[in-house]
Amino acid sequence: IRLFSKSGEMLWAECIDVALGQEGEHFLYIGIAREITERKRAEEARREAERRYRAIFDNRLQMVYIHDEQGRLLEGNDFALKRLGYTRDDFGKVFFQDIIHPEDLETAFQTVAGIRAKGYTGRPVEIRLFSKSGEMLWVEVFDVILEQGGEHFIGIGIARDITEQKRAEQALKESEEKYKTIFDSTLDGMAIIDAETLKIVLANQAALKLYGFNSVEEGLGVNVLDFIPPNDRERVLKIIAKDMFEEDLRQINEFQTITKDGKEKWISAVGTRIQHQGKLAGLVSIRDITERKQAEEALKQSEETLRSALENAPDGVFLMDLNGTFLYGNQKAEEIVGYDKNELIGKSFLHLGLLPEEQLAKAAELLERSKRGQPTGSDELQLIRKNGTRVWTEINTSLIRLGGETVVLGFVRDITERKQAEEV
Repeated sequence: IRLFSKSGEMLWAECIDVALGQEGEHFLYIGIAREITERKRAEEARREAERRYRAIFDNRLQMVYIHDEQGRLLEGNDFALKRLGYTRDDFGKVFFQDIIHPEDLETAFQTVAGIRAKGYTGRPVEIRLFSKSGEMLWVEVFDVILEQGGEHFIGIGIARDITEQKRAEQALKESEEKYKTIFDSTLDGMAIIDAETLKIVLANQAALKLYGFNSVEEGLGVNVLDFIPPNDRERVLKIIAKDMFEEDLRQINEFQTITKDGKEKWISAVGTRIQHQGKLAGLVSIRDITERKQAEEALKQSEETLRSALENAPDGVFLMDLNGTFLYGNQKAEEIVGYDKNELIGKSFLHLGLLPEEQLAKAAELLERSKRGQPTGSDELQLIRKNGTRVWTEINTSLIRLGGETVVLGFVRDITERKQAEEV
């Protein structure tokens, strides 16, 4: 029973009562009480230890096993049995050598030696196990001695399954190696720049070659704005800071840049926000478009020359699609029909009232020949000008490719005076 002392301390006692006699209606007893407080405390401590042990052993998320100093498995919890594929009857016959990867056996027995010396593993140890079916598992093991007598001891091990973690690490490693291979071998220049300093922290050979560097070391630490002409640095800095690091827009931009030896080059660049070695950085892909820019400039000058020639040509020049819809007309063509070209573009000549009714069938036949890929001309057609007067024209057409489409290129000449002279 439990007793309380005068001070309030609780004591456990083991009591025996003996009857001494009776006086009237009252009985007299003598009681003998032996204090067993320490024993009860020891029993409670043992029960608590057993509860804790059972809680550990019945862990459903980790493998728990009992083993001896020789590495023989004596007992395992349900999770260990399930994960390793053994039965309780198998334990006692299975040794470390049966389940541990050969390359990790030395590590395992070094751990056992460490347990013998210190009573527990200093830190968790990662080893590979094989289940009964041959599946390989990665586990993180912590071990401690339960009982020891001389050279013999019984240990309890807790193994956390880290197979998925290891697979993820391996996948990450392979991904990084694949990324590095792509990074180094791509024909486009690629560089990683630090978000805080805008300095290059990594660059591939294509980027180094583009800017005239002879080695990776030579290109590292250079501020990317050093490659930009001073008058364009503010714009480029805004694109880098806002479009890439703040909003991660991944838009293609074109810049004029300066190489190490002072040559001017045009590049197209697209960047994306990344983490590099735990810091915010930008991965930038660049492509040399200098030749394209030069070709565009030459084409632009050529187009301007052609446009000037067309606008000042003595004959009218027009473009239309295969449905007869006007796409372009020069100044002389405007003069012949009396319309501004903007009044004609996007509209079909068959529906503009340009042709007298008696000329419609002939015009439609000429359009059909164009659709069949045949040039036409010279053909005489009378047109109705915007002010209602009529004008005789001589028209020649051929087919050309423009913007990936087949269109009709036409030349129109005013022959009204000639027709009038012929009638006289």
